Amino acid sequence: MNFYDGFGLTAQQMEGLILSRVMNEGMDKNILCLPIHDAIAVEEQHAEWAKKAMEEAWTDEVNEMWSSPNNWDKDLKTVVGIERASDISKEETRPSSQ
Repeated sequence: MNFYDGFGLTAQQMEGLILSRVMNEGMDKNILCLPIHDAIAVEEQHAEWAKKAMEEAWTDEVNEMWSSPNNWDKDLKTVVGIERASDISKEETRPSSQ
């Protein structure tokens, strides 16, 4: 799997949306949030809030993606084991002869 196309780009986009949402929520609540790769650092007293906010943002983003088949891409369906015959042609699902 390549991370510069297909599912890799989808995953990067989702990660960015999740972190952006949590950091904006933190700003609204006057909580300092520092992004660290795919996580956020907060003061210890806000740790439970951060965990809950990340879980809720992740759940919402994943549910939004699954709610519209147009948001799925072939690589993502392969990674999570979901394939619908109407979405993937036989040519795309045929094993390669490499």
